[in-house]
Amino acid sequence: MDGVYFDDKDFFRDQQEDDRRWKWPFNLAVGLHIVVFAASIWLPDLIERRPLLDNVVTVDLVSMPDTAPTPVARPVAKTPEPAVKKPPAQPSEPPPEPETAEVSVAPEPVVEPEPAALAKPISLTPRKRKIKKAKDTRLAEVKEKEKQRKAAQQDKLKRKKAEQARARADKLR
Repeated sequence: MDGVYFDDKDFFRDQQEDDRRWKWPFNLAVGLHIVVFAASIWLPDLIERRPLLDNVVTVDLVSMPDTAPTPVARPVAKTPEPAVKKPPAQPSEPPPEPETAEVSVAPEPVVEPEPAALAKPISLTPRKRKIKKAKDTRLAEVKEKEKQRKAAQQDKLKRKKAEQARARADKLR
């Protein structure tokens, strides 16, 4: 070794420095865990939630009428009153009969259920509508400009031919 000698104090000092290096990574790990847990608690409250299904339609396919049983009127019999002892009647009279109440029960009218009206079926998907396409006026404008350009070219060509014809006529004279 090149003249560098370690004594026991230097060795232990280096060991203590190596032992202290764990504090910084440990504190960093603890801090990151705290941040992750805090974010898992507060971030869901900040995010706007949307339902998974936007268009939900609930349809009752069958509608049943109320068929609760109606109470039936039953004849009510009067309880016989206790017989009061009368003095003995003459033997020629028959003994009086106990009074019975006659209840007349009228027949209940029969109610016919009304037939259910046929309903139009309900579709869960919207109807496909015919899309009206807008007329493309640009094409008409382009054609019109093309006609104007051709007309201008033909006018120029006619003028040139007229000038050439004049020039020939002047040369021939």
